[in-house]
Amino acid sequence: MFGLWKVRRARKAAVALIAPFVEESQRRFATQLTEHVWLEPYMVGFISMLISLVAERTTGRLDSQSAGLVQLEAWQDVTGFPSHLIGEEICLLSSGNDRRFSYGCLNASRFMEELTRPMHSHPDQLPPGFRIHGLNYDTSAATALWSELFDSYIGTFDGDPDPLP
Repeated sequence: MFGLWKVRRARKAAVALIAPFVEESQRRFATQLTEHVWLEPYMVGFISMLISLVAERTTGRLDSQSAGLVQLEAWQDVTGFPSHLIGEEICLLSSGNDRRFSYGCLNASRFMEELTRPMHSHPDQLPPGFRIHGLNYDTSAATALWSELFDSYIGTFDGDPDPLP
């Protein structure tokens, strides 16, 4: 029972943090992102790793079954697409050492570092008590980094099958 509560808490935290960034990106692009975009190896790595990092920060270490459940449920909530194949996709990309998937994971870590770095290292201090989803972070810096790590890859998926530098 306690495990299910942790899964629910982790999923809700991941969705609460990630969904607003995704929604803002969709507003900027004036469109819903397609399943094709969501299933690109970079995006699978970026979103699944970000979900995992938020979940672990929220609840501590989860067993593999609970972590998988968090990823499946949060994936569906964030993307709006069924999650029944995403677990297999994550496993295949990870075990196949797909470099786009790995790059997405790395960039998710970079994004989470921005959200969790100590407040004193932010260039402009936020007012005391300014908290979003349990994290104190500079929203303009986070939005700019999100745009670099998420938005900039969306346009590349239509033409270039390997958008990495």
